[in-house]
Amino acid sequence: MQVLKFGGTSVANAEAIQQVVEIVSRSVDRDRTILVVSAIRGCTDALIGIGNLASQRDEAYKEVIDSLQKQHHQIIKEVLPVEKQEEKKSAPEKEIKNVKEEP
Repeated sequence: MQVLKFGGTSVANAEAIQQVVEIVSRSVDRDRTILVVSAIRGCTDALIGIGNLASQRDEAYKEVIDSLQKQHHQIIKEVLPVEKQEEKKSAPEKEIKNVKEEP
């Protein structure tokens, strides 16, 4: 059994994710595999920044959310087939809208 973990730079963009897919595809042929994927490069730091800005009532947190969302949408656009993109992009929309609303 093997455990493969990818995050940060290794899942930073579509090209990097394609490399991960190739690695995982080869690995599952050799042995049982557990795959762990964490946040894309910069995501964790951005989320911490969002929390800090929001806790200070600094509206700039909304811009950071928008930037992070655009980064994820770009990866979705480059990795997934067109017919799957809208579904994946719209999945977190309600939660994002709730976070950005005034308390």
